[in-house]
Amino acid sequence: MAFLHLYLGEGSTNSKSYFKLDGWKIFTFHNGDYVEIPDGKHLITFEGANTDWHIQENLNSHDCMTITVLATSMGMIMGAPEYKIEEHDDDVIEMIKGFADEIAQAADEKSTANFKFGLKMVISISILVGSLACFLSYNVIFGIIFLLVGGVLLISTVAKRKKDNK
Repeated sequence: MAFLHLYLGEGSTNSKSYFKLDGWKIFTFHNGDYVEIPDGKHLITFEGANTDWHIQENLNSHDCMTITVLATSMGMIMGAPEYKIEEHDDDVIEMIKGFADEIAQAADEKSTANFKFGLKMVISISILVGSLACFLSYNVIFGIIFLLVGGVLLISTVAKRKKDNK
């Protein structure tokens, strides 16, 4: 799961902050746990310490609220970015949506990379098993060919994975 931490506002009595991210679940951090904001309540508004936000009853009043957006995309992203946002207008909302899209895209790319790695491992191991079958049936030439192809594919797949993880 990927987390995008948004620090919304400095909490003056006239400021109002709001954002809505379709396809994302929105959580708040409370007493060391994440509390989900229910569906249909993804529009967050607050006015300084006297907030009209419906989950405020569970929170202490702070000048700066922390809202955590949890990506519903598959995959994990380590070291998710944190952004401090002090202005509250349409440009900020578009910027937040851009951050969310970037995180979702990165999660999808990681999931695709994991799938490709697993597929290559299965193929290379299958080729190596085929090589063993050729050797057992005394077909040495095909056994050597399969052994070389499977070995090279396996080594290159593992080496690429190690390089990508650095």
